[in-house]
Order: sequence, then structure tokens, then C-alpha cells
Amino acid sequence: MHRTRQFLFASIASSITLALAGCASDGQTRHPGASGDPTTDLRNPELHSGARTTAVGQLWRQVEAGEADRSVARDTLKAVAWPTNNPEELRLEALHVLFSDRQADDDSRALARLMLPHGGGSEDVTELLAMTAAERGWTECAPAIVRSYANYNVSIDDRDRSEQRALLAMHPGSTIPEIVYAVFLDPQTDPGPETIRFDDRTRADAWNLLARLDPTGELRAGLILDAPNVPVADSTRPTLAALRDALRDFRVVPITGDELQWVARAHSSKPQWWAESKAAVARLNAAPRLAFRHIEAVRWAAASRPAWLNASRDELLAEIESRQQQGTQIERRADRTRDGRRRGEQVRDWLDTLSWADALTISVVAAAVEDPYVLSQIRQQAGLDRDDSSTEYGGILEAVSTGGFDAVLFPPRPSQRVNDTTFVASQDMLNNSSASLAHYHLHAQRANNDQYAGPSLGDLRYAARSGRTCVVFTTVGDDRVNVDVYSPDGSVIDLGVMPLGR
Repeated sequence: MHRTRQFLFASIASSITLALAGCASDGQTRHPGASGDPTTDLRNPELHSGARTTAVGQLWRQVEAGEADRSVARDTLKAVAWPTNNPEELRLEALHVLFSDRQADDDSRALARLMLPHGGGSEDVTELLAMTAAERGWTECAPAIVRSYANYNVSIDDRDRSEQRALLAMHPGSTIPEIVYAVFLDPQTDPGPETIRFDDRTRADAWNLLARLDPTGELRAGLILDAPNVPVADSTRPTLAALRDALRDFRVVPITGDELQWVARAHSSKPQWWAESKAAVARLNAAPRLAFRHIEAVRWAAASRPAWLNASRDELLAEIESRQQQGTQIERRADRTRDGRRRGEQVRDWLDTLSWADALTISVVAAAVEDPYVLSQIRQQAGLDRDDSSTEYGGILEAVSTGGFDAVLFPPRPSQRVNDTTFVASQDMLNNSSASLAHYHLHAQRANNDQYAGPSLGDLRYAARSGRTCVVFTTVGDDRVNVDVYSPDGSVIDLGVMPLGR
């Protein structure tokens, strides 16, 4: 524990001890504006935080003296401790008093379990919640601590997080990835209403935390292959089967929680596509590094461009680079990278990043966006988008049985429309894109939108979160679009300006 926090907690504990013992001749410390009734003062957000903090001890003295109902007093203190907009010292004092009440350990344990998933609202509150749970052996709080740990905190290193210390104390002899994976396998969380599924949220948070702890997926590959030594919830078994088959058939471990859900949907809803993809991957001579976003490109190439499977990374990239040199690209000018420079969109800018599978996928996307039918669809959709200022339009690029492609539009639902510069992928779109090549959206607010040609920072974040290959079509004239393909790793390749079909 950091020294500042040790001092803070020691000071709070000391103040509580004094409060419980009584520290004024009349049993109370007066503050300007205080009513003299601690319950009233605690519920008064206009009162100075020092007066409300003092009221915590005053209220508990009344409980100890038999002058106030214990249950009602606890409810009052919980109502103070819960809101993250309350002063931190007030919340901490209320929690310390609540946790000092060993007659109500079950109620305190339930409170910690409810508060932890949201991180407690501050590092110190989170530390008090997590370490109290660890010290008292409240192992059922572990899933809630994992959810708290999944909330990324830029101000503190993961290795210094109180959640990590608490989890290790609860599970001696286990590593953090093993503990988090065990929570993924068995969230030990009441699912709640079907529309909410708290257990799914715990699973997703556990997987997202593993993505941070194990960015390459190598550690999780070992955990997936090993027979689990912990219980597996029935609700997790379909996802676990999808993980095992994805690893066995494609040598793929999904990184993010969104990508995990994509793999699980494809496994359960697209058995024929899965079998065709498995056969296509088996045809690869080497064992290239694949992600799930590459699988459809491999499957399509095996059926329609088999020579591409035998081409080297350099050969594929050389073809893309030749295309760039022969065409016209329009660089996005609306925003810059953090160091103030423009983001590179040429193959040469990403030579250290692009893998063989990336090169193949970009080649297949290039074939898709050149398809006359796709371009005619984009022309129609750009017109619809321009006439609708409530949202951006988008959808999925998918292969059709003839070897060509289609651009399937999924306009955001009315409740999901943010503004004219934001596209939101609906659940319908996600459910129907398990076997798609890429997600796409339009920058078509005006006929010539060349300043915004390419993905925004928000678009790049979506690609990283979803694990998808993405495409943005930007109108740069009445009958032309600039096409950019971008990936979860942040790479952007400008495929050039194309005429829209009729």
C-alpha cells in the first residue's frame, strides 16, 4: 500500500476510534450549518463535507448506545458510501464504519460485491473494498474484483493495483492470469434479467482484462488447451468450445471481449462456413500468424484466388503498393496523430506491422471494393446517408456464392443514432456479420468530403475493440469515393479513389 494511503487509512481509522469513543463533552462535534441530527446531516449534500464526515461517527455512536436502529443507520451510511460524486473522505469514513460492524459481515460483503465492478470511483475506495474482501476471505467477491481490475487506470501500473494484491491474497499459489481465466470460466454471477446478463458482463470483463495481461494470446492458448482445474459454468461451455475449436482449426485466440463474442457467434451459427474455413486454413503451406479477421479472406482466396495463398507477404504487398502508385489517394486532413504528424496510409508506412495474413486480407478487400455491384450499392447508400443527418450509414462487406461481393447496409437503430459524424454498429449487424470480410461505414455528409477521407480516431478505436478489418468509403465528388482499409493494430492503407457505379 502506498505511504499516502497508509497515512490516510490510519488517519481515518484513528478518527473513527475517537468518534466511537466520544470526543466532545456533549458527544458531538458542531459544524456551521449542522442540524445536530447525524442522519439529517449525512443526507444533506449542501452541508460541508467535514460536517458530514463527522456525522458518520455521531450516527454510529447512537447505534452503539442503542439510540438508533442499526439497520436504518447502515442503509444511511451505504447511501453515502455508494455515490462516486460524494467526497472521497466521506465515502471512506462511511465504509470503514460499515466494515467495523462485524455483526453485519454478510451485508458488508454484499456491499463490496456490488460496488467493486465500477471500481469504487477512486483508487482509495477500491483499495479499501478489495483489501477488506481479501483480508476477510470473501472469495465470492473475486469476480467483482476482476471486473474492477478490468477498468483500465492510466495513473497506476497494473502490477501496483490493489485488485491484483487482493486476488493473489485470495488465491495463494495461483497467477493473476489463472485467477482471471477461472472467473471467465465460471463468473459466479447471478445472470439477472435475460436482457442484462450480468454473468456475460463478468465474462467479457475477464476476457478484456486477459487481453491486457496477455496481448499476444499465447498464455491464453495454454490455458484453453489445458483441462481446466476449476468449475466451468454451463453458460460458458459454448464459448469455451468455440475457443478450443478456433485454436485447433485456425490457430486463433481472440483478443478482446467483442472479438470473443464474434468467434462464439460464428461457431454456433455458421457451421458450414467454419468447415470451409478450416479446410482453407489447412491448405496453407506455412503456419502464418492469423487473427479471426483474416479467416474469411483465407476462405475466399482458397475458393476464388488460390494463387494468393501461395504468394509471399512481399509479393502481396508489392501488388498493393503498385496499385497505390498507379492510382490517386487522398490523405485525411481533419486530424493528426498525437505528435502532430499526419498518419501514414501507404504500404511503406506499415511494413513493420503488416503480416502475410494482413496483406492477403487487404488484397481481398481491394477485390471487394472494386466489385461493380459493391460500388453501385455504395452509390445508393451514400445518397441515403447524405439525406439523413441523424447518423452515418454502414454495414458489412461479404462474399456471395458467385465469387463476388455485396455491401449489406445496416443503418443504426433510431435509439443508437448519435449524430451525422458517428456510425454505431447495431446488434442486428453484429449478429449477421459472423462470416463477413469487413465492416464498413460512409463519410458522405457532403459530395466532396475529402478532408475526412480515412478513419477517424473513433473509427480506429472501434477496429481495435471489435477485432475487425474495417473499411471507410469517403465521397470525394458526385461520383467518386476514396477507400481506406484499417485494422485493429492501427494500420491504415489507402486503396485510392474509385468511380461509383450507376
